[in-house]
Amino acid sequence: MPDQLRPLLAGVALDIQTTPPEAPNDAVTQVTISGADSSGALTQLDPRARDGAASAALVLASRYYPRATIVLEVRDTTGATLIKASRAPGDLQ
Repeated sequence: MPDQLRPLLAGVALDIQTTPPEAPNDAVTQVTISGADSSGALTQLDPRARDGAASAALVLASRYYPRATIVLEVRDTTGATLIKASRAPGDLQ
């Protein structure tokens, strides 16, 4: 899934952790996606565009892990939070 998320979060180095680890996608209950915007690409977007990218990333991840709570957090090069969002299993928004 990281390859599918990269276009939505361009320039962000992603780390994806699943709970339980190594479980089949439909058995995963928690997905934590964290990243650093080392290129500054996401930092340059206005807040609405960042929110749109975050929403799209959460929807995409929820398609891969339908029973999981998805948590997304991206920081800039100073450590400030750019995106902090989550999506519960079955959340249609």
